[in-house]
Amino acid sequence: MIHYLGVDGGGTSTNFKLYNEEGKLVESISLPSIHFMKVNKDEMIKILTQANEHFKSKNYTPSNFKIVMGLGGYGANQEIRTVIEYAVYKVFPQAKLMNDAQLALVSALSNKNGIFLISGTGSIALRQENGILTRCGGYGYLLGDEGSAFWIGKKILERFIKESDDRLPKTNLTPAVMEYFKISNPHELIQIIADKKDIYRELLAQLSGAMHAIDSIRDIYENAGMELALLANSFNPTENTPLAFGGSVLLKNEVVRSAVLKSLNSNLVFLESQNDPEYAAFLINQTEIAPE
Repeated sequence: MIHYLGVDGGGTSTNFKLYNEEGKLVESISLPSIHFMKVNKDEMIKILTQANEHFKSKNYTPSNFKIVMGLGGYGANQEIRTVIEYAVYKVFPQAKLMNDAQLALVSALSNKNGIFLISGTGSIALRQENGILTRCGGYGYLLGDEGSAFWIGKKILERFIKESDDRLPKTNLTPAVMEYFKISNPHELIQIIADKKDIYRELLAQLSGAMHAIDSIRDIYENAGMELALLANSFNPTENTPLAFGGSVLLKNEVVRSAVLKSLNSNLVFLESQNDPEYAAFLINQTEIAPE
C-alpha cells in the first residue's frame, strides 16, 4: 500500500500527517519546530529522526513514503535551502520540499489554479497558475507584512501611545492594554518591549488577538482587511478565480475577514478550504505535479 506523508513545518511546530492511497488520514504526530531560525541542522535532524522512528513504531515503512514537506524559510535564499536540505535528506532523502505557504496553497486550492491569501504573524498572497507560482507581499515585518497579526499589534500600540499622551482622546483601549501588560504607567512599556525584543513579532501578534473585542479599534482590524485585499487584488484577475484564506488572522477574526471580502476584486471567488496543509502530499502525488 502507498502512503503519503505531508509535513507542515512552521515557526511553532512541525506537523506530520500520513495518508493512505485513498487520501484518508491514518497516523499523525506533532513535534517542535524545525524552522532554521529556531534550531540548527543537528536539532532539525534529531526532530525529523524522532518522526521517522514514530512511524516505524506504528509498523509503517518511512523509506517507502511519498513525502512532501512545506517548511518555513525554504525559499529563494540558497544558503538557507542548503541547510534545510542537508537536514531533511539525512532522514527523508525522497522528500519534495517547498515553502510552508505553498504547501498550504496547494491543499486549500486542491492543487488547482487560484490565489491563496495568508495573514498570520506575517502576510503574503500567492497565485498558482498552470504550475507557476507568483507572489505579492511577504517582505517581512521590517518592510511590510501589512494586514498581519504583527501589523495589527503595532497599530494597536501606536494608538495606545497616542491616547496615553493625549494626542488622541482616551478610549477603552488604554485600560485594556495597561491590564494586558500589567503596567501602571504607559512608559513601563518601553522596557517591556526592550526586554522582549527577541520575540517582538510574536509579542505584538499575540496582542492583536487579545484586543480583537475592543470596539474603539475596530477600524484597525478593518484596515488590516483592506490591506490584505490589496495583496490579493494585485494579481488583477480578468476572469473568475478561486481565492482561499490561510493564517490565524483570516481564519479566526471575522472583522478582518469581512473587510477583505468587501474589498476584493469582483473576479475573485472565495473558496472555503476543506483540507489541512499536510494533505498537499496526497494531492501533489496524485496529480504528479512536483513543487518548484
